[in-house]
Amino acid sequence: MGRKGVALVIVLFLVTVPLQLMVQWKVVTGMPPEGAHVHAHAGEHGEGEYSQDHADEYSHEEEDDGEGEPRGNLIPNYGFEVGTREQAWGWSPRVRGSSVVFRDEKVKRRGTASGAVAGEADSSGPSGWVFSSLGFPRGEGVTLRGYVLAEVERGGAYLLLRALRLVENEETVPLMEVYQVRDGSIAHWEEVSLEAAVPPEADRLEVEVGFFGRGKAWFDDLTLEVGKAPVLVAGEESLFNASFEQGLDGWLPFGERGEGDRLGVKGLPGGRYLELTSDGGGTWGVGQGVSGLPEQGALRVELSAGSKLVSGEAYLDLFLFYPQGPRRVRVGELSGDQPVRTFGSEIPLEDGLRGAWVAVAVNGVGAVQVTGASLVTLPGD
Repeated sequence: MGRKGVALVIVLFLVTVPLQLMVQWKVVTGMPPEGAHVHAHAGEHGEGEYSQDHADEYSHEEEDDGEGEPRGNLIPNYGFEVGTREQAWGWSPRVRGSSVVFRDEKVKRRGTASGAVAGEADSSGPSGWVFSSLGFPRGEGVTLRGYVLAEVERGGAYLLLRALRLVENEETVPLMEVYQVRDGSIAHWEEVSLEAAVPPEADRLEVEVGFFGRGKAWFDDLTLEVGKAPVLVAGEESLFNASFEQGLDGWLPFGERGEGDRLGVKGLPGGRYLELTSDGGGTWGVGQGVSGLPEQGALRVELSAGSKLVSGEAYLDLFLFYPQGPRRVRVGELSGDQPVRTFGSEIPLEDGLRGAWVAVAVNGVGAVQVTGASLVTLPGD
């Protein structure tokens, strides 16, 4: 290498290294820099192809379709490369129960870090990392992808996408919430993905990656891009794992669970059922959301459930997300010792319905068994 080559290497070193240090310093002090992710990758890896691929990926993030809508990967710090153990630039921790949300530099798929969530009890979470965006395509479809690794005693990892509309006093109302839940351990990095239709009235789009239960999960190389908007097909089942044959896959817990609360799937293949056992500490449950509802027709929901409750009640609900705000349809109610039976309701698709969410909740002492669920769109006249 000649003198000019050596001089060029020295100049590049003096330019790139201070940029990386400045990026780290700005994250710690709460001053997010532009282009932080690509600077953090530059020169850090022996894999030149990896660095170039990611730099090319990032270079398209700020492109648009000519109408001001962003294109490419909408998550700048998609690999959790930039941050400290407690912070990741562009992400915010959301903790429920005895969970720990942190940036892990020891476990990663590629690069230098991953986003990690650890649950210390069966009732931990769902907790995770949240990315919130105000710049995204409205009225179109988006695809969320990410790589997941999990070591689970009880519980699972999830990717979640939520659309919100801003109302008075900086409050928000949900327009859509969908997720992909993986029950149990994932021994090798596995890609998990989901699609959603973004309502045209949405003001904020949230990505959440997290974990519930006892164990740990790691997330890396996340992408949120414009994709084909899903449309629910009339007559076809819209819920994933509606009969719980795949455990808790597709179903995410909500509410504040206590140490005495238990959530799991029991029974033999072909006859599995979901069981919620509550100690009476508060209302909690499990649910699943859908998007891409047609403009006409009807929505038919059915839930087959029974109870062995000493006190309190269990609720079978359908939440409907409209631009004006959510509405709740009480599909069924359980109390005492009741055998399994099917509850159902039919709702017309009107008033700009953007999303729906099926939920089973318990507020009392005892157990609730759910043997199946169904959410089907019916064609219009």
